[in-house]
Amino acid sequence: MIQTLSRAAWSIVSLGLPRALRRPLSRAAWSIVLALLFVPSVMPVSAQSQFPKALISTEFEAILPRVGLPDAQRVSAMAEYDRYQRATSELRSGSIERYLKDHPDNLTAFSMDDEPRSAEEVRNQVRAYRGLLAQWDTLENALVDSLAALGADGTKLDRVRRSLELRRIEQTTADNFMIRSGTQADLWEIAGRSSKDLDPSLVKTIEDRIAAREAEYVDAVRAIRTAAIEQPERLADLRAKAVANHPRPSAETLQQQMEEAQKQGAEFDPDEWSHGFDGHLQAIAAAFQQSREPIRAARTRAMRLGASILSEAFQGIPQPHGAVAWLAFVRASGPGAFGVDDGGAIRFVESIAAKTPLTADQDQAVAAAFAAWQTAVLGALSDQEPMQFLGGDSKNIQDGLRKRTEASQARTATLKTGVRAAFGLPPETEAIAQDEPDGATDDAGGDGGTPVGVTVAIGLATTDESGDSDGVIVSGGAVALDMSGEHLDGLLLGGDGDAMLGMDAGRTIQPYSKQELQTLLELCEPVESVKPVVTQLHADYLEVAKAVQEQFDAAPSAQMSFGPQGATAPTKEDITARYEAVRAALGAMERADADLFADLSAVIDEACVRQQAQFRARSLARAGVSGAGSSMAFGMTPSHPSGPFVDPESVIRAARVDGAIDAEAATTLREHVATQGHDPILAALKNQFQVTMSNGRELALLESDLFKPAVAGDAGASMTIDESVGKRMHEASEAMNQARNEASTRARQVLDALPALLKESQRPGFQRAADVVRYPETFRDPTDMEPMFTKALALQGLDTAVTAAITTQRTDYRAAYATMRQQLVEVRPKAVMPSFNGGEPGSIEDYQARVRASQAAQRQLERLKTDRDELNRRTMRQLQSTLGEERAKAIGELPAQRKARGLSLPGLGGGLQITVP
Repeated sequence: MIQTLSRAAWSIVSLGLPRALRRPLSRAAWSIVLALLFVPSVMPVSAQSQFPKALISTEFEAILPRVGLPDAQRVSAMAEYDRYQRATSELRSGSIERYLKDHPDNLTAFSMDDEPRSAEEVRNQVRAYRGLLAQWDTLENALVDSLAALGADGTKLDRVRRSLELRRIEQTTADNFMIRSGTQADLWEIAGRSSKDLDPSLVKTIEDRIAAREAEYVDAVRAIRTAAIEQPERLADLRAKAVANHPRPSAETLQQQMEEAQKQGAEFDPDEWSHGFDGHLQAIAAAFQQSREPIRAARTRAMRLGASILSEAFQGIPQPHGAVAWLAFVRASGPGAFGVDDGGAIRFVESIAAKTPLTADQDQAVAAAFAAWQTAVLGALSDQEPMQFLGGDSKNIQDGLRKRTEASQARTATLKTGVRAAFGLPPETEAIAQDEPDGATDDAGGDGGTPVGVTVAIGLATTDESGDSDGVIVSGGAVALDMSGEHLDGLLLGGDGDAMLGMDAGRTIQPYSKQELQTLLELCEPVESVKPVVTQLHADYLEVAKAVQEQFDAAPSAQMSFGPQGATAPTKEDITARYEAVRAALGAMERADADLFADLSAVIDEACVRQQAQFRARSLARAGVSGAGSSMAFGMTPSHPSGPFVDPESVIRAARVDGAIDAEAATTLREHVATQGHDPILAALKNQFQVTMSNGRELALLESDLFKPAVAGDAGASMTIDESVGKRMHEASEAMNQARNEASTRARQVLDALPALLKESQRPGFQRAADVVRYPETFRDPTDMEPMFTKALALQGLDTAVTAAITTQRTDYRAAYATMRQQLVEVRPKAVMPSFNGGEPGSIEDYQARVRASQAAQRQLERLKTDRDELNRRTMRQLQSTLGEERAKAIGELPAQRKARGLSLPGLGGGLQITVP
């Protein structure tokens, strides 16, 4: 979702609207246009979340002791898992992938398409979807059933089977409209976490109480999936009625209204026409929300039931164990429960109980306070209606959020007062630290402030070749936000080198740092007596270099800025000053660098210093390209067909750190780069700099002329672009893109020539290092088995048979890994989300086809990464079996599979969480 919002929904999109819309649209009209543009291109991604995710091997291994499987049957159990893993992989790459390609648009997604599918088509797609879910259920249940034959406890297996069913329901009923509406928590898991320190007899009491009502809860959760599966048919029916009652106005209707106004000698107001859009959007949004209501109702019923079961299960159990379990459950399962907290009351009770056990009266009073609070929370969550963000007034939304916050604070205050009263304490005079929900933190302090909604709407009108009509283009990604400060410096999307903000925002021309100097010293290994001299030389250099940097940093920004008054374009004077500052700063820094490296060559190995000076020159040239920031046109540049720029020196360093090559090999490679590769790469980078400076400056100045700021009553700024201007912008963008691709290609050619200079045994490791540097999120493999094989073969006392077996395993593993790596190499470039440039050939349908192809490649990429991890773990189990239990301990374990990374955006009080898988 996040990547599509950045690369697709924010890309340049054109609508065929008449010439009258050259001026900025009204706030209402902009809301309509934004929705029309964003929704169709965003929603296909959510189709990927319609299906469950296979159990990974570590998750399955964690199940084995829970079901009482004998240790002697572990190998057989893992063999059953391997069959399951292959079967689910085949199902996902076969039938599920065909389904996603045949049905790229999620049926439960919000859509503005005027030609929705027929009721029969919807029924057929739902039928196919049900069938695929049933196949997945069968595979997972068969895996659990296989453990019964291996001696697992039947009762415990039933419990695991139900837990896995809840897991599948959670994964397939995630909210398909921008955010997830909550998960369905596992009662057993939560109860187990909350009762670890209790007497076994009390734990059994809790488990028996949950078991007595578990089937009731599972049925309630199943109703969520039933409601979710049936939603497309409800939506199709409701949407058809909405479109019939509120049809979307056409461009032809607008033209007719304009002509009629002209005949009457009146001035036409586009806002009147936009009201039709507003009504259409409101009707579609209402239909969408109504189709989701049964899901919300089912979730609420399941949440209330599960909370009631946990409350009853912990009746009579020492506090605050029951409160801990209840709160964890509500946070996990409540659609609107994020932010529900106890105000530190649980920690307060725990701190007292840790010193002295609670008396019966204290425990009863605390339990009563928690029970009253729980009843109030459930009542509020049950009565809480979904926020009407579509078409809703931002002030009303903020008022609603404020009222919810105030009500939550009041409930929390009542709880804390009741808990303190149980211990004979007066109400607190100072606030207890809030129990942050789900591990969130509030770096900004305080209560996080008022929720803020931001809308960026830049309207651009284009004239087609006939000159008869104009269009409106909404561009978000094409606007370079100056957000390179401490909070967003280096913020990446996806982690594979794709900058979230255009043109590597935040990269500037920097002096040669102490850290870089330290790396040079480690590589060149000067004698100790020289190091103080080197330190002084660098200090002298910094005096000059920092003055250059300060002068550059003081230059005006050439970027678009956003403030209370809306978007503001840079002035022509600022643009000219910025570009001149970039050119001057780059030249001055190059001269300072040349002096530094000349001085270093006099006291350190000259060849080594020369190689590192060349690397610095290439890095500085790249920084120069980025130093000017971005005009809007920079964001219009298509993706890099040649892939990201990868400097050969970066790969050599990575391979050396990994142990893939030795010092002698690294020296050979560096000498080749210095003599054969540096000049063509640097020439291409300098050409990129010149092309960027000339075209970028021209475009920035052109845009400054065209930009018209918003006026009172309008939501966005406008930019009118005729055919000649649009063509010039496209040509300039293409020139910059070509220069960038040329630099990337030159570096790639040099890099591709290096493996031939290595020994055969060193080439695979070097290639792995190159892949990791180029696409770190794809090729960085923490579970790579090569280090484990190295450790195993280094063990003392291995007999010939064991050594031969390990060697054979490594050979087989390398062959399988190489095949998988080659598949990743082929798929990774296809997974880049395409840009939509208003000047490139092809229609919006062509662009959407490219988006879908990219999404298919992304799915394949994820499957390959999962398969690679399972290959590593399967091979690890084989190696451990060959070594035997004692020797296997000596080489350690592979790292656990990583979890998704959470990205909290500063300034929002921890209230917004983006998960990057």
